[in-house]
Amino acid sequence: MVGLTHYLAYPFLLLTIVPSWSVLRNIIRALFNNARQIMQTIVLIIVIIYLYSVWGFQYLRESFVMENDVDNCSDLLNCFATSFSRGLRAFGGIGDALTANAVNHGSSEYWGRYWYDLTAFLIINGLLLCLLWGIIMDALSEMQRERNSIHQEFNSICFVCGINKFELETKGRGWKRHIQEEHSVADYMCYLIYIDEKTKTELNSLETYVKKRKDVHAVDFFPIGKAMSVREKEPARDSLGSAAGQNASTTGGNVRVEGIEELRGMIIEMREQIRDLKTHINGAPVAQVL
Repeated sequence: MVGLTHYLAYPFLLLTIVPSWSVLRNIIRALFNNARQIMQTIVLIIVIIYLYSVWGFQYLRESFVMENDVDNCSDLLNCFATSFSRGLRAFGGIGDALTANAVNHGSSEYWGRYWYDLTAFLIINGLLLCLLWGIIMDALSEMQRERNSIHQEFNSICFVCGINKFELETKGRGWKRHIQEEHSVADYMCYLIYIDEKTKTELNSLETYVKKRKDVHAVDFFPIGKAMSVREKEPARDSLGSAAGQNASTTGGNVRVEGIEELRGMIIEMREQIRDLKTHINGAPVAQVL
């Protein structure tokens, strides 16, 4: 609506690229996550510039007379605005923006202007501005480290069971086979979507349990710390331990195998339903995408 009344609103539509680029999203997120530190640093910069404005207004007003003999320090507000704008933009600080008056070396006016220019450059341009950029860069670096840590963890630990890559390579059937076949994230996501689309009357006991636990944001139905391939290759227990737990392990193993087989059958059924739905919509068979 604003764009219909004023053409200056149209350039702001280019900001819609921010959500689509991850780098820009990270920059905005880093700024917002450290907004308090950034604002406190900016306030400190403003206070220091105001102190130097008072100093200049009291003792160095003639130095603020710049091009075309315009007095840029006619009052304290004007002096502050000049110090803030030109002092931050000048490479050498406010001293590079002010007029170099002809004064005797060694006089009080000379040393007053000398320490004014030097301390303003060191404190404002050399310290506080670098501190502000440092906070922003540190926030971006911290976010990049977090992203790298998540990426490394995702490529070294199974997202479903939490077993690390080394254990799956040495005790299981291999990392790639495990994450692609045994604990495929896509299969689990398809299964969760599948039970969400079914009505309560269509759910069996296993699906009802998983749906109830998912609705309360519980993840105990995932095989955390467990994998069939790792369990199959574990060394046999001693005869006393195996004899004591033979019946329990056999019963529990049968239940787990039946549950897994039932889960696999549901996923296959869901894939077929999705394929049939795509065929019905497009009017022609489609390639398998799951």
